[in-house]
Amino acid sequence: DVLRGKPVPRTRPTASVVIISRNEGANLRRTVDHILRTTPRDVELIVVDDASTDDSAAFLNGGTDRVTLLRSQRQLGVANARNLGARTAKGDIIVLCDAHIAAADGWFAPLVDCLAAPAVGAVGPVLRAIGRPDVNVCGLAFIDDALNVAWLPRRAANPYPVPLLPGCVLAVRHDVFHGAGGFDDGMLGYGAEDLELCMRIWRMGLECLVVPASEVGHRFTPPNARGIDRELFVYNLL
Repeated sequence: DVLRGKPVPRTRPTASVVIISRNEGANLRRTVDHILRTTPRDVELIVVDDASTDDSAAFLNGGTDRVTLLRSQRQLGVANARNLGARTAKGDIIVLCDAHIAAADGWFAPLVDCLAAPAVGAVGPVLRAIGRPDVNVCGLAFIDDALNVAWLPRRAANPYPVPLLPGCVLAVRHDVFHGAGGFDDGMLGYGAEDLELCMRIWRMGLECLVVPASEVGHRFTPPNARGIDRELFVYNLL
């Protein structure tokens, strides 16, 4: 067809969305509903319940035609829970999500389209703070040698590179994710696993981009309200 001058239709890549959840309560169901409503019907959804004690994933018992529920009997932590979901994912593209997001109509296709470029390794949307429509953030950057980070403002209308992408909504090609080794499985609890993965993707010669055409709401929680083990967080940074 190319030799005859006819356009060759591009096959849309398959995709899997991986949501990790630990004691998310009603947030999990709202997130699952948003994802199912705003993605094509052939997109696979994998929910990893990381040893929750609040029975928040009970509504998924038995699964559905689109949703697979994976339960861990012991707490894996963010990195290993995401790795578990990614190992199960069948899609050409893996979209990793927190269990407290609100995906707006039209958020999905721009991320998938951007990953078609071979030089792009990972992409993320503009994040809107749920309940604070005036707060929009676009990627992260280290701000000192203690590895503290700061959110970045929107800088352009088209996709553009940023130093770091947060794991709350992160899309990556299947081959890139596994070629990079996934998240560092030595990281425990919560913290820094997404930053470290982005650094490895950059070192592979690939870009991490924000895609402004994609917007997702995220429920930001103050660090002191998350029950984060500070020692494990520092361990991950080190």
